[in-house]
Amino acid sequence: MTLFYLLLGLGLFSATFSFLYQRDAVLVNYVSLAALSAILLLSLTLPFFMDQGIVLTIPVSSFSRNQLSLVFQYDDLTWVMLCLIGFVSLLIQNYSVRYLLSDNTQARFIGQISLLTTAVMLLVMSGNLFTAFVGWQLVGFCLYLLLNHYHYDPRANKAAKKKFIINRI
Repeated sequence: MTLFYLLLGLGLFSATFSFLYQRDAVLVNYVSLAALSAILLLSLTLPFFMDQGIVLTIPVSSFSRNQLSLVFQYDDLTWVMLCLIGFVSLLIQNYSVRYLLSDNTQARFIGQISLLTTAVMLLVMSGNLFTAFVGWQLVGFCLYLLLNHYHYDPRANKAAKKKFIINRI
């Protein structure tokens, strides 16, 4: 069960670290690439540590006789998707580090990519509709942040607002 927390925690750590240390883009790049590499390695070795069909339930709130909870599940499809997410996000991160080499906002972009990776992993590991809804909303918010990365450009701002509204419908 702690591997679920570790997978999500590494992505959140990478995003938080990049937002806190925006001045040192090289350090942020190394930490983020190390965290994404660890996510990929953990995803690849997950079948050796966990049995199939594991479900983790975290109660959020209860009202009357109903209980609202976050449910994470692990099966073969989850494993394949986590490996794919880890590999693709590592490639995107590696490319964006080189592409945004002279950009002042590189660390913020790396943090937004790390946050998006964590949100997509949450969506993939969801075991009920509420968890999938939370993951989908986080993915939509992260895509809004990425589209609005150059917020001073009116076209980027308009595209981000359009994406945010379309995601709500």
